[in-house]
Amino acid sequence: MVVFYEQHDVTKVDEVDAILSKCVGKEAILFSVLAEKHGVMNGLDPIFKARLDDSDCIDYLSLLQLYLSIFHPASTSAAASMLDRYGRERREAELFAKLAEKFRSTDPLRICNVVKKIDKSVSENVSLHDRVLGRPLPQSPAMIATR
Repeated sequence: MVVFYEQHDVTKVDEVDAILSKCVGKEAILFSVLAEKHGVMNGLDPIFKARLDDSDCIDYLSLLQLYLSIFHPASTSAAASMLDRYGRERREAELFAKLAEKFRSTDPLRICNVVKKIDKSVSENVSLHDRVLGRPLPQSPAMIATR
């Protein structure tokens, strides 16, 4: 947040702690709102790209779960149903494009090679949480730097 404000609105740098204390649990949405307000990419984009590099997202579901865990954590559990709505008509790319537009982020399909469609038996046995999501979302520039 400090880095974002240093780049886009230096007058707010001193208010970061107060802003974050008002948005506890909703930090990801705050970054989306700020990106929209300032007409820039979402400040969480680098975190998503780093987590994507560390993961083995080989299907649409694992990619969507990872994406939502960064940009809209409250919706992570709805990933399968979201994908079902779009997947029935083979419109997964449209879903990811809409999410990227909504959160002002990089379209995950542009930077990730999904090699197969969801395989429910595999995705139920190997939880994305166990592979990637167990790590907390960085909350400070120091934590981001260590990622």
